[in-house]
Amino acid sequence: MNSDTVTSVGSNSPTALIEVNEVTKRFGNGIATVTAVENVSFTVPSPQFLAIMGASGSGKSTLLHLLGGLTRPDEGSVSVNGTEITKLREPKLTYFRRQEIGIVFQAFNLVPTLTATDNVALPVLAGGKQGTQSVAELLELVGLTDRRDHRPDQLSGGEQQRVAIARGLVTGPPILLADEPTGNLDSVNGTRICELLQRLRREQERTVIAVTHEPEVAMWADRVLVLKDGGVVADFETGHFKNAQDLAAHYHELLHANDGEPALC
Repeated sequence: MNSDTVTSVGSNSPTALIEVNEVTKRFGNGIATVTAVENVSFTVPSPQFLAIMGASGSGKSTLLHLLGGLTRPDEGSVSVNGTEITKLREPKLTYFRRQEIGIVFQAFNLVPTLTATDNVALPVLAGGKQGTQSVAELLELVGLTDRRDHRPDQLSGGEQQRVAIARGLVTGPPILLADEPTGNLDSVNGTRICELLQRLRREQERTVIAVTHEPEVAMWADRVLVLKDGGVVADFETGHFKNAQDLAAHYHELLHANDGEPALC
């Protein structure tokens, strides 16, 4: 693949907060080896809302884990805010991640016995620094002040996701990674989450990277990276599309196109 073609959308910015250079990640050994991400290169400026799209098995969640330092590439490098995280070892990697990267998982991963307030505060209690916004301010940001003393089983799915987002922001990271942030939600709560992610980018100038297979979610982003079979097949800005239906049509065309040069829109 021609990596120069697919990286041009992000590389126009003079400030590259994230740099991914020829990254490959494999799982398994011998004939059972599966290449989840193959020779992927791109940059993400600050701030930006980037959606990573692709069918199931395309490598998008693996790529997100590589960006967050949750797994290491077999080849290539990932740099975040000027630090090549692929060279960091524990405990330096964990410390760096706590300060620079917030991560929101599809399953929320809230502690069931803790209140919303305590779940948000958990990264600080675990050794991270407190960001510029207090726990109370973050709960207000996500619209959960009146639910601050409730445990996860007393919250709706959308409310649990908002607690998870607040928790991801508590150490004040410039980057928020979200894996299928609307995957377990209905359309109303999904829209609320998308609005919140867009506000974080526009009002707080954070860089937000969300994995999704939904064009309706991707339309909220500034830019879309499309993966297929572990490689980048398209990198485009959402401003070219009138609505989510137009984006969906283009996305499905890309997924069903014959192999060839990556597309840039």
